Amino acid sequence: MRNRITYSLKRERHVAPVASAAATNFPTAVRQLIRRVENHSKQAEFAQCAKALAELVGLYEETADFKLIEKYATDLVNIALKKLKGGSSHRIASAALLSLGKAHIGRQEFDKAINVLEQYAKYYGRLETPEENRNVSYTSQFQLALAFLKRGEYKQDHFDVTCLQDFDTAYKKLIILQSSFDMGGASPQLRCDVYMNLGVSGGYIGKTEQALTCFQRSLKIALSQNFLESVANAYFNLSNLFRKAGDLTKAYEYLKKDLGINREMNNIEGCLRSQYEMALLLREMHDYDEAITVTNSFIDFAKTISDNESRDKGTAFLRVLEECISQTKRIRVLTDRLANHRRQRGGKREEFGILKDVASLRMSLEQFEAASKTTKRLK
Repeated sequence: MRNRITYSLKRERHVAPVASAAATNFPTAVRQLIRRVENHSKQAEFAQCAKALAELVGLYEETADFKLIEKYATDLVNIALKKLKGGSSHRIASAALLSLGKAHIGRQEFDKAINVLEQYAKYYGRLETPEENRNVSYTSQFQLALAFLKRGEYKQDHFDVTCLQDFDTAYKKLIILQSSFDMGGASPQLRCDVYMNLGVSGGYIGKTEQALTCFQRSLKIALSQNFLESVANAYFNLSNLFRKAGDLTKAYEYLKKDLGINREMNNIEGCLRSQYEMALLLREMHDYDEAITVTNSFIDFAKTISDNESRDKGTAFLRVLEECISQTKRIRVLTDRLANHRRQRGGKREEFGILKDVASLRMSLEQFEAASKTTKRLK
């Protein structure tokens, strides 16, 4: 299962305050802002045009429409750099570049994202207040690390071995960011998010102990500050880490905690994801009866929210579990037959055939160690 990465430091500020998309008549607000942009542009009122564009970008960030964020953030960068002067132009351009870089990450245009975020990072020292400059320093490093981390995952999914270079780059950038904590100005949210992604990137490059420490630090901060989403993510990532290390019992314990937090937040998507991962993990643990119980709960929950895709996924997995149970029963039958065969001092040919069938069934159940032991008895 893929780790949960923190995408935002929750420290960025829009150029202009925007109302929540959920709290506005969204289509009307968009049409009004587009008209304002057009009118101010015709009248060469570029400061007002930039303000309207910033509000448009903010609205589309609320709905995660990366394509339109990219469009209007690009327009905003051009106006800030070509039409505006003074300190405000730097503030507007930097904020627009940040939005543009994040939109490229959202669209999996990672090379573009890295280029834009490197431009954004150059605004450190060019803004008016120490806090603004500090935010540029922190946020640019965090988002650049995120871009390398997500590009690494994309490469990994496409079997590109250079993914490790991107994971290593992400890890090093986050280490630098972590080292700046002692200089002050690092909020609890920043520390929590950096440790989270540091654990993810460290895990990818084999730094398991460091990843464990980072997830535990992130979890400690999240619990103390009641950052429930971060608490859930930490539990999920700890589960993934122990799963990779082969400690399936601990992995399952952390998944149950993840599910509990998602229920507390009423996070429907998170609850579904946690339940399904629990069922997968129980299958790995060969606890098929409990896996069926969890999968049925997953299906029932999906039905209550009319999520047909999840319901069908759960139903398909039930069939997989039923086949696992059938194959387990078949192994028991074959094992009993083998014992009877040996008591009756039967021939080696039939014993060989039984062992071969048992090994094949155990391989299909991913009981690799048991299958290996059975295979050795064939020699």
